[in-house]
Amino acid sequence: MGSGEEVSQERTENSIQVSMTKKPTFYARIGKRMFTGNEEKNPFDEVIITGLGSATKIAIGAASIMEKEDIGCIYHSMICNCTKRKIKR
Repeated sequence: MGSGEEVSQERTENSIQVSMTKKPTFYARIGKRMFTGNEEKNPFDEVIITGLGSATKIAIGAASIMEKEDIGCIYHSMICNCTKRKIKR
């Protein structure tokens, strides 16, 4: 963002958006299937795992499981924190 990067708000087919309702192992299995593909879908070379707020730890956990099981490797991680500015009226 400060380096001129633009963050896309559009979800791609190779992305997994995690939530707090499932465990990291659930999302790691989905990621593994995305790397291997099936009859209907071709495998992806890259899988993007995202989580907002408290789900960030689930996203990191899923990526860590995939790396530990030698399914893939983490090559980029980004966490953004925003603070509210005080507005003078």
